[in-house]
Amino acid sequence: MESEEQAFIRRYDEFVKKERRSKVPIDAKGVYALLKKRRGGKFDVVHVGVSASGIRDRLRQHARNQGRNGQWDYFSVFDVQPYVSSLTIEQLEELWKHIYRKGTRTNSLSLQQGLKKSIVKRTPIEEWDPRYSLQFSSQSQKVAQTAVQTTASINV
Repeated sequence: MESEEQAFIRRYDEFVKKERRSKVPIDAKGVYALLKKRRGGKFDVVHVGVSASGIRDRLRQHARNQGRNGQWDYFSVFDVQPYVSSLTIEQLEELWKHIYRKGTRTNSLSLQQGLKKSIVKRTPIEEWDPRYSLQFSSQSQKVAQTAVQTTASINV
């Protein structure tokens, strides 16, 4: 019998008021975004972060940080499956920050210079091996589509 593939994201919630951060389960690990609500139901992304050991604790730390506390009033949280490694979570954060690093609407608190050289090497597309093709299952495609839709709805 073929085993069923699990989705990368176990559970998520979006646009949650900062005051409800203590409701995030203590074991939740993955990616979170700090958001500032604007008129018309739009949100600005203030910070994208990760935690391999506890998102709730990271949200608490951000709330106590005087420099960042007043800049966000909502958050989104994406809890990954228990089997997802810390390295994978860190790479995901770096990837998103790398993608948005030159965005004209990206908050300066969320930026970093680029991907860590020790984790991944930039390779020009012309040097990619054409025999290698990443095959996505239909469930993986759905997870990827949800992530893209979520990112677009945040209006970064």
